[in-house]
Amino acid sequence: MSPADRLIGTGGVLTFAFIGAVQALYGPLVPSFQRNFAIDAGTAGLVFTAHGSGSLCGILAPSIVRVNGLASHWLALATALLFIGATALSLAPTWPGLLAAAFVFALGFGIHVVRLNALFVAGFGRRGMAMSQLINAAFSVGTILGPVVLGVTADPSPHVFRTIAVLAVRPPRDAGVPRWTRRLCGRMASLDETEFGEFSEKRRGWRAPPPV
Repeated sequence: MSPADRLIGTGGVLTFAFIGAVQALYGPLVPSFQRNFAIDAGTAGLVFTAHGSGSLCGILAPSIVRVNGLASHWLALATALLFIGATALSLAPTWPGLLAAAFVFALGFGIHVVRLNALFVAGFGRRGMAMSQLINAAFSVGTILGPVVLGVTADPSPHVFRTIAVLAVRPPRDAGVPRWTRRLCGRMASLDETEFGEFSEKRRGWRAPPPV
C-alpha cells in the first residue's frame, strides 16, 4: 500500500469514527434539549428525524446532482456542512433552529458515508471491500466511544458541538481544507473519470438520433 493510500485509509477511518461518535451523542443530549427549550421527550425526539432526513438527502445528493467538476468537491462540501451544522447546533437559540442545524450536519454526514464507501470499494482494488468494511467498523466503534467519552468528561450539553465543529475542519492550509481531505478529493476526481464516470461518459458521448 502506497503512502498516499495509507493516508487516505487513515483519514477514512478517522472520519467514520468521528461521524459515528457524533451521531450517537443525540441520545445523551435529549434531557439537555428538554431543559433548554422547554419541550417534552417526544418533541426532543424530532432531532433524530432531522438527522435521519438529512442523512438520506446527503446519501442521495451525489447520485441526483450531476454537475461537471463537482465530483472532486463533494467531500470538501461535506466537511463544510459538518462544520456549519455543528457550529449551528452549539449556538441555536430556538428548537426549530436546532432541528435545521441537525439537518445540515446530517447532510455532510450522508455525503461522507456514500462517497467514502464508493471511493474505498473502487479505489483500493481487490482490497476495496475489506477497506470499506474497515471504515464502517470504525463508525461502529465511534458510536460506542462517543457517549462514553461525553459521559466521563462532561455533563451532556449542546455546547459539545463547538468542539465537534473544531474537529470537523482544522485550520485551513493553502487550499483551505485538511491535507488528507485534499488528497482524498484528488483521488475521488481521478476515480470519477473511470469507475464512477460511466454515467458521465455516456452522457458526453450521447448524440441525438437522426430525424426520421
